[in-house]
Amino acid sequence: MIAKYVPILLVLVAVIIIFVIFKKKYSVKVRFIDRKIKFIINRKEHHTNNKIIITENGKQKLAKKIKGLEINFYGDNNTLICPKSCKFSDCVIHFSGSNVNFEFGEDCSIVQMKAIVGGGQTGNTIYIGKGFVNSGILQIFAGGGPNNNLHIGDGSMAARDVAIYTNDGHDILDKNTNVVFNQAKRDLVIGNHVWICHGCIILKNTQITDNNIVGSGSVVSGKFDEEYTIIAGNPAKVIKHDVDWHW
Repeated sequence: MIAKYVPILLVLVAVIIIFVIFKKKYSVKVRFIDRKIKFIINRKEHHTNNKIIITENGKQKLAKKIKGLEINFYGDNNTLICPKSCKFSDCVIHFSGSNVNFEFGEDCSIVQMKAIVGGGQTGNTIYIGKGFVNSGILQIFAGGGPNNNLHIGDGSMAARDVAIYTNDGHDILDKNTNVVFNQAKRDLVIGNHVWICHGCIILKNTQITDNNIVGSGSVVSGKFDEEYTIIAGNPAKVIKHDVDWHW
């Protein structure tokens, strides 16, 4: 009696094995286009030694995913370190290069962040500090190479529609000598307790010290060493001194 079901079981096992192998090597997306169902099949790139690490009470454990945060690895030797206390909603990080270390501090609450981070030979470091909060649509582009690290301090916040770039995204060359003249000269640093208001663009080479406010719609590129100021405008400059802000 059992013998007659053996061929069926063997076929079923074979189908399962083929499915597992296929899923490992290919991604399948179903799209409804022009009133027709279409299957989009793409071969998965194989990358190695990428890690997602969850921390809690001084302990670390490997994870495959984080709720509310899509993580895509397109390089090797990348590490994402995230405390369990962090909360994400509709966020994505693309590791477009290799050797990147991306770390969050405790108790971050991040909405609609899209981060594209590079890497290169030596790698890059991105740190978003403890208690960082944003209110939606935060874009981060941290390219590979020197002076492309990003550090956001503890207790800082970003309003909606904020964009942060550690480089220009593309090289600009001298037409006659082919010398690149728009490379970043220093890492992008945003200090502790900095409020970045609605619609700001933070460009390469920016360094903002602690306890400052960046006014709405500002385009920032430069070094701001004085605390308790309002930085605003395009290009941004200090417009008011001796101010503080609270949650």
